Amino acid sequence: MGGIRSVGGQLASGSEDGNVILWSLAGVEDDAAQSDPRIRATLVGLPEGWAAIAPDGRYKAEGTIGGAFWWVIGMCRFEIGELDPYLREIAQVAADVPL
Repeated sequence: MGGIRSVGGQLASGSEDGNVILWSLAGVEDDAAQSDPRIRATLVGLPEGWAAIAPDGRYKAEGTIGGAFWWVIGMCRFEIGELDPYLREIAQVAADVPL
């Protein structure tokens, strides 16, 4: 079964599938009026790497992804990076830049 841990206004929840969701808790960010927790990122552990996806479409990925992480629109599958030139809301972020 998954678990949770809260530190410094952020909450991490984990699940049996190995994914971790990072949450911002109310009143922690610049938007003090925010009354509900918000997802900051979903972290996905892959066999030979990892991916982190923000709700606004920004993402990071490291390692050998090898078809383990992709985007789906309708019935079409797109590899990571394939949609970046066409959809502004999807953008890979450099590893040394905060997500």
